[in-house]
Amino acid sequence: MEAVVCSLRRVSRLLLLLPLLVVAACSPTPDALSTADQEDLLRGLCEAIAAIDGVAGDAADAAIGTAEAAFFTRAHAPLHTLAGRLTDDGTVSTAAELLVAKQRVESSFDQGLPISILHDNLATLLDAADAGLEAVGLRHLDCSGSSQ
Repeated sequence: MEAVVCSLRRVSRLLLLLPLLVVAACSPTPDALSTADQEDLLRGLCEAIAAIDGVAGDAADAAIGTAEAAFFTRAHAPLHTLAGRLTDDGTVSTAAELLVAKQRVESSFDQGLPISILHDNLATLLDAADAGLEAVGLRHLDCSGSSQ
């Protein structure tokens, strides 16, 4: 019985992700992410994380604004491109994980969630972006700036 419940949960999660995957699949995407797009994606996420890392109190609002700007100006569009590429390549589960992580970050900004939750969500998105880049055979950077 427990296995059936677990399977039903997996199916229901996949059904919830279906609209996100349809959007990714129907969005026009180039065949490949350019090197500049890859760097913008990861540097944007790293800048967003660095902006809020260790910040508390009165400085939090300004730090969140800086993180939001880095996320939307540098990382947002390449994340969509990467999700489309993953979908085109048949790596649907990785695309879904990336889109869910991206949505959590967007919701964190929209809902004004605590900075600690935003930080965790950005870190999760960075991991999902790294996994996505790896899945399509692209290089990625860590937040220290070194190539991997």
